[in-house]
Amino acid sequence: DFAEWVRVKDYSPHELCFTKIKKLVRTRYPEARFVLFGSAGSQLAIQGSDIDVLVHDETVKFPVLFNSVLSMLLEAYWTVYVERIESVVPILKLKDAETGIHADVCFNREDGYKGLTCAISMQIHFPELRPLYFILKVFLKERDGLD
Repeated sequence: DFAEWVRVKDYSPHELCFTKIKKLVRTRYPEARFVLFGSAGSQLAIQGSDIDVLVHDETVKFPVLFNSVLSMLLEAYWTVYVERIESVVPILKLKDAETGIHADVCFNREDGYKGLTCAISMQIHFPELRPLYFILKVFLKERDGLD
């Protein structure tokens, strides 16, 4: 069926990119917690999807954590590019050279946990939403509604 055709079947490149981010950040912030959220975290990714990573360390103020991780990523041998995005929720965008996976990294936020929990719960309680989600996601991507 359509959902099976468009969904990511092998998450190992996504997991490898996530692991690289965790290992890098833990060199300076060993107590940090990490969450893979968004479509990859909830197993709702389509081919070409990025990963969304939450880095959480409540002992470090946001600007310090954000700028420190930015400088670590800029120096990492495995990143093709790193971009700082200033918005309502400032993030770091990067691309892993080995896997080709793009990642959006946010810091010290609770909404990543909540969104992931909600997406997983909805899939359990309403399994019929899963194929509809994939149809909508592909439709929007084709219409440049998703980055």
